[in-house]
Amino acid sequence: MGLFKPNIARMKAKGDVEGLVRALSHKDVEVWADAKIALKDLHDARAIQPLITQLSSADFNVRGWAAELLGLLRATQAVEPLIAALRDNTMRKAAIEALGLIGDARAVEPLMAIVHKHYDENARIAAAEALVRIGKPAVEPFIIALKEDAKDVRQVAAEALVKIGTPAVEPLINLLHANDMNLSKKAAEALGQIGWNPGKDENGARYWITQDRWDKCIEIGTPAVEQLIRALPQPAAAEALGRIGTPAVEPLFAALEHGDPSVRQAAVKVLGKIGDPRALKPLISVLGDEHVREGTVKALDRLGWCPGEDENGARYWIGKNRWDICIKIGRPAVEPLLAAIKASDQHARRAAMEALGKIGDGRAVEPLISALMDHDVCQVATEALVKIGNPAVQPLIPALQHTSTEVAKAAAEVLERLGWRPGEDEDGARYWITKNRWDKCIEIGKPAVEPLLRWLFQTPQRGSLEQIARDRPFGDHTDLILEASSYGPITETYWDEGVWPSEEIRHTEYNYSLEDGDKAITSLCASKNPLSTNLLHLVAEKPDATNVMFPLEGSQKPMMGTLSFAYQRQRARAELKARGDPAYDPELYKQAGIWDLPPASPH
Repeated sequence: MGLFKPNIARMKAKGDVEGLVRALSHKDVEVWADAKIALKDLHDARAIQPLITQLSSADFNVRGWAAELLGLLRATQAVEPLIAALRDNTMRKAAIEALGLIGDARAVEPLMAIVHKHYDENARIAAAEALVRIGKPAVEPFIIALKEDAKDVRQVAAEALVKIGTPAVEPLINLLHANDMNLSKKAAEALGQIGWNPGKDENGARYWITQDRWDKCIEIGTPAVEQLIRALPQPAAAEALGRIGTPAVEPLFAALEHGDPSVRQAAVKVLGKIGDPRALKPLISVLGDEHVREGTVKALDRLGWCPGEDENGARYWIGKNRWDICIKIGRPAVEPLLAAIKASDQHARRAAMEALGKIGDGRAVEPLISALMDHDVCQVATEALVKIGNPAVQPLIPALQHTSTEVAKAAAEVLERLGWRPGEDEDGARYWITKNRWDKCIEIGKPAVEPLLRWLFQTPQRGSLEQIARDRPFGDHTDLILEASSYGPITETYWDEGVWPSEEIRHTEYNYSLEDGDKAITSLCASKNPLSTNLLHLVAEKPDATNVMFPLEGSQKPMMGTLSFAYQRQRARAELKARGDPAYDPELYKQAGIWDLPPASPH
């Protein structure tokens, strides 16, 4: 084509579109420029296939002109090749514009990919403009793009939807109802720019809520109720619902069961303000909800409700902190009071426990025993159990073996105050363990072995081990058992800046070092005595001791740390697996001669 100068005017007159397409590759600027103009003027569909071929030209200028002309020709046959051309940096912009002119829905996805991800802002804007030309098929993808994290993508999408206009209105109205208020506001802004006028319906109400025009919602009235409930707990929404009045009453009942306590509180407040008798039963049903109880009591007072001497009456008086009336109600008040001891309000928990103690119903025993684990209310729960008396005795005996030392000690205190006396059995041993009376355990003999071992290996605490070492309840094997149950090094520690614990404190406890513990585990692993299997089970189950406090010389604050037992657990579990995972046998301790174990390491 570069050897002679073609006559563009003659080609145009003859309609030689193939020749004109070839002329686009001519080196003479005047030739290819005239050829391009001629092809535009002819607007001949016969040029489409030759132009598609030129999309693969070695000359990037020719590729770009071919894309441009294909767009002008609205050549749907060229959509797929033009989509492929979007990967070519040198002709991307021309391909984008051509796809926009063609207006084929097949181009929406690849063009949206550029809007979402492309690093070139000019390419993103060009792709958005092309999608605006395509119109309706691009609306939903732009709606989705409004939800993007990237601000620039959201901005491009919002502007594009406004330009698309009417086809975007219905999807934008749907978006008004999104759970994300920011999305709703973007939809409302776009609708306003398009020129949409909100009506006196739910859509209109949602629109005005995004604009904080609560007065408009009140004007709309009943159709606005559901949208205003959705807007709770905003005070302005609650105020508007109160102004709308009775049409809001029944729809508000569902809000009393909302997952957000603040929404439930707002619903209760509005129902109380409206004062419709229909709200009486639903309000009574939520008296057991501690998050709304106070507001519910006020709402019921507004409605003139008089509580009876039943569970709902008790819940009402709990809401007023009238524990004395709950005590007068008696047994019907027990279940509401049991719920109150689980409340977040510590004052209410203590008062409920005191009331349960005074009522003396056995249903309160187990929950009160569970409350012994809570340091904040342990003493109150203890006193309540003492007041309940004999019904508490039998449930308290199993609590003597609780893994929490505080619970076991509290249970022992209550039992003692109720006149229970320990026997020479396992329960008696557990009682004396809470008192650190190892001498009593020794007197009990074999029945005390299992409770003592369980206490040593399952209670993550720092107990009076020095006294155990002195009283020697396990005879010659006391040291071995203490070594096997001794913790390893302190981990996860923190202490005052500039004050470090000594090497001795960091690596030993109760004069039993990690080295001694290692030797003890080795001895147990080497032993073929069935008792060693039981002890290895106890080692394998022993927990770490957390939040252990160590006073440090020169520091006002103690060191806090976790005493690790991980190494011992790992060794014991490996040995048990090697033995074929034999079962733990609690009856073993009663057998004669079972205490023939390897000796402890010397101290």
